[in-house]
Amino acid sequence: MFRHTFLSVICCTLLAACGGSSSGNSSDETSSGGQDSSSSGGQESVSIPLDSQFYGLWTYADAAYVAVAKDTVTVFTHDLEKDCYDSGLFTVDASTETSLTSTDVETGEQATSKFAFVDDYLSIEEEGEVLYFQQAGLFDPTPSCGSYHDVTEVEVALDLSFLPPYVVINRDAQDTGKVEYDYAIRFDVNKSGTLDAGDVALIIRHFKSDAEYPNNHSLAITELEGDIWSYMPRHQQDVIASEHTNTELNSVQVEQSGNRLTFTVDPGQHALLAHINEETPVQIRTFMNYPEPEAEVISEWSDGPWNWSSKLHQDALPDSGFTQPNFYSDMLIDDAAADLIQGESMWVDIKSVKFSFTK
Repeated sequence: MFRHTFLSVICCTLLAACGGSSSGNSSDETSSGGQDSSSSGGQESVSIPLDSQFYGLWTYADAAYVAVAKDTVTVFTHDLEKDCYDSGLFTVDASTETSLTSTDVETGEQATSKFAFVDDYLSIEEEGEVLYFQQAGLFDPTPSCGSYHDVTEVEVALDLSFLPPYVVINRDAQDTGKVEYDYAIRFDVNKSGTLDAGDVALIIRHFKSDAEYPNNHSLAITELEGDIWSYMPRHQQDVIASEHTNTELNSVQVEQSGNRLTFTVDPGQHALLAHINEETPVQIRTFMNYPEPEAEVISEWSDGPWNWSSKLHQDALPDSGFTQPNFYSDMLIDDAAADLIQGESMWVDIKSVKFSFTK
């Protein structure tokens, strides 16, 4: 009977790869440290995290990628014929320093994997099959090979207490490299209950930089554009970082209408977006870093820097953790007014968010 483990996901793409070795390495040895790993169907709880030397993004001949983290494993496979990416999401149930037992988020199937280094290669063994991986750099799993839930478009309408017709970026008062504005729709696609490796977000984000705009430049927030950001483990570190590449397939359509920002994206654009639907846990985060707010009043605006005493302003929906769109009527989630986590600005004060999934 076929088992849906993360090596089997790769082998389905590579066909005859299982049981063999990567180019330049013919060893079939596996980790001896995996003998005490949990293989009892999840009955044993996590005791020792997988050693961080195994963390990071690894590749098999650029045809498959495995992102290994303490609590999750994410697999990407490149369909060369269609030139698209599939992905598999796995959460860790139990582990030792050299092995882990994981569950496929989509199918619920479970398997134990053993990790070791053979020369410069990371070897991963499952059920007697071994593949060898090399360290990978930043890569772009776009486009996806299709939605797992037949979703063709996702629309997220974020209503704020006030959103001005323009904002000022690259302010003199701001330090270079700091985030100035950040509006994020985060999806817990691996359903781990936390934002971690394998998750994905739609984000408008701007860092102060002289690369594209001059200092003290005014523009509509939508001109900053939206992007798809994925969360991946740093190499051999217990650190999760958000990352993206500046390509057309990673762009998110964003429109402003009054105090509303509307994000629109096709799940076919990115392999991780292929997993989202109305049951995917979500979290909305807004953030603004605005040191030395100006005192000048703009009478046409209901809020602005003249009202603020704080440098940092942020809000979240829900206040902590995640929620699901299908828990709410019409997938409309309301938030209490003026309940910011930090600061006073209405520019980041979430009023509500509404989700739409077209199938």
